[in-house]
Amino acid sequence: MKTSLLTAVLLCALAVVGSASVRPTITNARITTSFPAISVMVSYDVSDPDDSEVTVDLQVSTDGGYTFRSISELAVGDVGKVSVGTDKQITIESATLFTKDPARVRLVVRDEHEVDIHQLLATIEEGAVRSIVAELSIPRNTLVDAGNHTNIRNRIRSAFDQAGLSIHNHEYPYQGTTGVNIVGRKAGVGSTGITFVLDAHYDAVPGTSGADDNASSVTALLIAADLLSQLEVDNNVSIIAFDHEEDGLIGSSAYVNTGIAAGDTIAAVINLEMIGYASEKVNSQQLPFGFGFLFPEQQAEIEANGNRGNFIANIGNTNSAELGVVFDQFAQSYVPDLKVVSLNVPGDGSIAPDFRRSDHATFWDENIPALLITDGGNFRNPNYHLPTDVVDSLNIPFMTKVIKASIAAILELGGAVNGHSVELEVPTSVQYHDHENDDCSLRAVPVPAAEFITVSFQGCSRSLVLRLFSIDGVKVFEKIVADPESAQVTIPVSALASNRYMLVASSGEQSYSVDVLITR
Repeated sequence: MKTSLLTAVLLCALAVVGSASVRPTITNARITTSFPAISVMVSYDVSDPDDSEVTVDLQVSTDGGYTFRSISELAVGDVGKVSVGTDKQITIESATLFTKDPARVRLVVRDEHEVDIHQLLATIEEGAVRSIVAELSIPRNTLVDAGNHTNIRNRIRSAFDQAGLSIHNHEYPYQGTTGVNIVGRKAGVGSTGITFVLDAHYDAVPGTSGADDNASSVTALLIAADLLSQLEVDNNVSIIAFDHEEDGLIGSSAYVNTGIAAGDTIAAVINLEMIGYASEKVNSQQLPFGFGFLFPEQQAEIEANGNRGNFIANIGNTNSAELGVVFDQFAQSYVPDLKVVSLNVPGDGSIAPDFRRSDHATFWDENIPALLITDGGNFRNPNYHLPTDVVDSLNIPFMTKVIKASIAAILELGGAVNGHSVELEVPTSVQYHDHENDDCSLRAVPVPAAEFITVSFQGCSRSLVLRLFSIDGVKVFEKIVADPESAQVTIPVSALASNRYMLVASSGEQSYSVDVLITR
C-alpha cells in the first residue's frame, strides 16, 4: 500500500517515545578560520543536566537560514555522539562551505529524551491570553486604520523575532497598496525539507476591533512562536500572519502563488479563524443551510447537545481527512475537556461555500491538506463584523483550550526535539571561486603527489602569486608567476608530510585554489 508523505509524518508524530527532560544547551559557540581560509573551526561548550552524552550535528545554510543541510559527515572532531563539557571543536575544510551567497553554520545538540508538551502547554495561562488578545484587539483595517494595521504587523514581527524565528515579509500588490504576509519560520534540524504551517489573518473589517475576528487567532500565533523558542523541531514550522483576508483571501492567495520557496514542501496547514467565542446557552449555535444533508452525524451530535455553541469546529476537505483525524487525537490527548466537532467537506469545498471563507481554502485549491479551526463565526458569534466584537465578549477559558490544542498539533507535526541550536555566520574570508566560470584556472598534477607537483595555468592574463599551504595554514611554498599563461611551475614536495594541502593562486582581489594530496 502506498504511504503518503503526510501519512508517514503523522505516524512518526504519533509514535514519539522516551522520557521528558531538560534540554541540552550549547554555549560559547564561535567560528574561526585558518589563513587563507583552508579550514573552518567551530568551537563550543555543551551541557545537559540529565545526560553525559549528547548528539551534535553541524549544518550549513546558503539561503539565509531558510533551510539547512547536515555536513557532519565531512567534519572531524566533536561531532556526532559527544560527551558534555567545554572546549569542544569541529574542523571542516572551507571548500565544503564555499558558496556564491553568504553562508551560515548551525550547531544542533539533542538528546534521546522527549519534549514534555504537556508541561509546555501548562505554561499558557488565561491571564496572559487575555492580555495579548486585548493588546491586539484594535481597529486595524488595511485602509481605514492603516496606522494600527502597521502597528499590529510590527507587534507580530517583534514576537517572531524575540522567539528566534527567521522572518520574511512576503509582499504583494493590492489595489494600489502593498500587502504584507508575515512569515516566521523555524528551520527543522532534521533537514527533511517538509514544512507544517500554523496561520491566521491579522487584518479586520472596518468599524470593529476584531477581537474574535481574528485577534483571538493571532494570539495563538504569538504564543506558539514563544513555545517554539524553547525546543527544536525535525520538520520546518512556519507561522504565518496573512494580510487582506477580509478582502477575499488576498494575502494567502498571493502566498501560495509566489510566497512558497522553491523546493519547500508544505505537508499540512492549520488555519485559525475566530477561536474565542463560546456559549453554553441552548440554541446558541446555528448551522449553515444544507448542513444536515452533508453532515447528518455532526448535526445530530450538535442537536443532542442542545445546539450549544460550546465546541470548536475542525473542518477539512477530502484531501485533509487524515490530518483532521490526527488533530482530533492531539486535542483529545492534550486538552481532553475541549469539545471538538469534526467534518470533511467533499472535494475542494465548493459544495459548501460557507466552509471556504478563510485562508485554508487557498491551500485546498492547491491540493495541500489544510484544516479550518473555528468557533463558527457568524453562525455562533452575534458580534461578527460589528463594533461589539470586543475582548469582553470572548470566552477566555475556551479560547485558551483551543490555543493549547492547536499548538500541541503543530509541535507534534513539526516533530518536537529536546534540543538546542546556535547559528554562526561564516566569515567572509571563506569565499566561493567558481573555476568553471572564471577566465583563469589552474591545474596541479599528479594527484596524489609524492615527489613534486607541476602547476599549469589557463586563461590567466595577469601575474600571479602562487602559494602552497599546509592544512593548518602554514605557508610552505611561494613564487611570483609573471606570465602564467605560458608558465609551468614545479613545486618539490618530497620533504613535506603526507597530508592534504591547499594550493592558492592570487591576482589582486581574485584568488583560485586547488586541493592537493601528498602521500608516500
